[in-house]
Amino acid sequence: MFVAAKKERARYLLLGHDSRIILPIVRSLGREGAEVHVAWCSEKAPAKRSRYLKHWHSIPVPADDNSWLSPLTALLRSHEFDLMIPASDPSAVLIHENRALLEPYVRIALPAIEAFDTVFDKQKTVSLARELAIPIPATHVARNPSEARAIAAGMNWPLMVKPLSSSTTSDPFTKRFVRWAKTPEQLDACFDDLQQKSVEPLMLQERVSGQGVGVEILAHQGAVLYAFQHQRLHETCGNGSTYRKSVALCPELLAASEKMVRALDYTGVAMFEFRVDQASGSYWLIEINGRFWGSLALAVAAGANFPAWLADMMLADRRSFPSSYRQDIYARNLHNDVRVMVRRVMPRAIRSREFDGWNTALDEKSPNGMDLWRIFSRHHRFDTFSYDDPLPFFKDLLELLYLFVRLTGKSLK
Repeated sequence: MFVAAKKERARYLLLGHDSRIILPIVRSLGREGAEVHVAWCSEKAPAKRSRYLKHWHSIPVPADDNSWLSPLTALLRSHEFDLMIPASDPSAVLIHENRALLEPYVRIALPAIEAFDTVFDKQKTVSLARELAIPIPATHVARNPSEARAIAAGMNWPLMVKPLSSSTTSDPFTKRFVRWAKTPEQLDACFDDLQQKSVEPLMLQERVSGQGVGVEILAHQGAVLYAFQHQRLHETCGNGSTYRKSVALCPELLAASEKMVRALDYTGVAMFEFRVDQASGSYWLIEINGRFWGSLALAVAAGANFPAWLADMMLADRRSFPSSYRQDIYARNLHNDVRVMVRRVMPRAIRSREFDGWNTALDEKSPNGMDLWRIFSRHHRFDTFSYDDPLPFFKDLLELLYLFVRLTGKSLK
C-alpha cells in the first residue's frame, strides 16, 4: 500500500462531478498552499475557475467498462499525488471497486472496505442501526412491485422508495434518486423506473415528520475527532439541501453518530443524515454519506475545515482539532435554490420528468424567495462566493442566467 507523509507543498487529486463538493475542497486545500488537481468534473463547473486549482485533467469519465483505469493510473504515476480524494458517490464506488489496483500508486481517502460496504448500502446501514438501537423509520425491502404492494399494505403512506445505493459500477454517473409514492400506482411506477437501471431490490421507508439535520464527522479508527451539525432550510427529494444553517451539536444525534462510527471502526469523513421532529424531540437516522457531502461549503464557512483536517489526519497523523465552530451561519446554493423556485412556478407540462431529484421534500413548502432578505446579513454566505476567489461565483451566475433563459423560453412556447 502506498504511504505518503504530508509535505510542505502537498499534491492532491480530487475525483468527482459535483462542483458543490469539489469547489470547497479545492479552496480548503489550496488555501493551505497545496497543489490541487481535479478530474472527472464538468468543464462548466464553477470550480474550474478557482484560483486555487492547479490543473484540470481531461481523462475519460468512466462508463460501463474499465477503459478509464489505464489513463488514471498513468496520471497517478506521472504526478506522484500525496492523496486522492473521491468526492462523489460515483467516484467513490469506482475507486473502491479498484482500490487494490490503485493503492500502489497513491493513498486514497476512503473508509476501510467493510465500513465502506456498510455506509454505501442502505440496507446494511439500516441493519447496523437496528443492532445499535438507533431509531430509524419503518423500513422493508421488496424485490418487485407485487411484493412491494403486499408490504406497503401494512405501512403508513406516503412511502419513500429507495435504491440500495445511489450509484452502481455499471452506470456510475447516473444517479438513482429516491422517489415518493403516495398510492399503489405510484409505487408501481417507482419500481418500473428504478428497476430499468438495476434488478436489485428496493427499500420502502415510511415518511417521518420533521426537518433534515446533518451531523458531519471526522473520525479515526472508530473515534470521532471533530463534529459539526447543520439544519436544512430548503431541501429537495434527491439533490440534498439548497439552503441551510449551522446549529449547535445535539447530544443525542452526536451520540448516535458516535455509536455507528465505533461499530464500523470508521476512519475518514462522513455525514449522518437525520430527520428531527423539533416539537417532540424525536429523531430518526435516514442514511450515511461516507464521503464529503453537498453542503460542505457551509461547514467550511462556519470554521469546520474538514478537507484540510482530513489531509492533516491522513498525511501528518494529526489527531487534535478545534472543538467549536460558528453557529447560525446561513449558506445558500444560489444556482440550485433558484432552480427549485423557478421549477415550482413553471407549468407542470414543461417541467422536467417527475423523478429528476428536484422535487421539494414532502415535509417542506417549496422555497418562495421570502427569506432572500437574509442575503444582506453578515451571517449569510453563497456556496460559490468567496472574496479571495470570486470567479467561480460569477461563473455560477452565468450558468444560472442560461438556465433561466432556457426555462423561460420553454414556458413561452
